[in-house]
Amino acid sequence: MEENVEKVRESLIFLLLAMLVGFTTGIGLSWLGILIIMLQVQVTFEAYKVFQPMFFYIRAIGTLTSLTLFLWFF
Repeated sequence: MEENVEKVRESLIFLLLAMLVGFTTGIGLSWLGILIIMLQVQVTFEAYKVFQPMFFYIRAIGTLTSLTLFLWFF
């Protein structure tokens, strides 16, 4: 359980860094947006295994994040 929590924490930190890079480099790097969405989906899956009761909220936040990034880059 503790390993999973640490893994999710690392994934979320990496996701936030990737989002920061994505927003600061601008619209031209649309492939980065696709990469970020793929990372976000994996983070949501990892989080589901750890925080199963809160999965509805995690999935809702993940969906909004994906849509926002998709619209931002395209």
